[in-house]
Amino acid sequence: MRQTGIFAGRAQVVYPYGRYGRTRGGGKIWHGGLDLVGLDDTTVRMPYYKGKCITGRVVRARIVTDRRDKTWEWGWYVCVQLDSAQTPDAVNFLYFAHCEKLLVQAGQTVTSGDALAAMGNTGNAAGGYKHCHLEAVSYTHLRAHETLRHL
Repeated sequence: MRQTGIFAGRAQVVYPYGRYGRTRGGGKIWHGGLDLVGLDDTTVRMPYYKGKCITGRVVRARIVTDRRDKTWEWGWYVCVQLDSAQTPDAVNFLYFAHCEKLLVQAGQTVTSGDALAAMGNTGNAAGGYKHCHLEAVSYTHLRAHETLRHL
């Protein structure tokens, strides 16, 4: 099965970037990523960028339960810091959240196609379905959503 995004096979965007989060602040908080469901595969994988293999290092693979830390909302999540010059813009980090199970550890080097996690419904996930919340973030936070279209 061919990988075209973060899953092998087909995927569905069930909650797009920029919509207000249903469970956040009464629907007044911005949804900063994409919620994706793998239709043919539940394994979350390191994506390609416009067909090009990209690499990085896992800097976080954990769950945060302290609600004073906003990342508790992500449940089990993986953060990959991309190696330099992987994309033509300022994106430095990819976050894969709401996972049921993590398949990598902090410090591990990953490349496109590597299994990172299994989609899940942990943290402050809405909808009651298993999925993966994907965010692309830069140091400057400028136009991070633009890169999401190409993963």
